[in-house]
Amino acid sequence: MNAPSEPHDDTPAAPAGLNRTALAIGAFFAVLIAFNVAFYVVALTHPVQLLPVPSAAAAQAVAPSAPR
Repeated sequence: MNAPSEPHDDTPAAPAGLNRTALAIGAFFAVLIAFNVAFYVVALTHPVQLLPVPSAAAAQAVAPSAPR
C-alpha cells in the first residue's frame, strides 16, 4: 500500500531558456533595427541632391544672348 510510485505529470516541461524560434525572431528584428538605424544615420549625415540647382554661371551659359 505504501509502495513508492513515480510521480506522474502530463504537463510538458517548459523550455529552460528561449527556444530557437524566439531567438531567430529576435535576431531578425535586431538585424532589421540595426540596418534601419544605420540607414538613417547615413541618410542624415550624407545629404544627396536629387535635382540639380543651376548656378548663375550655368544659367548665363545656357541663356540666349541678348538681342543687339
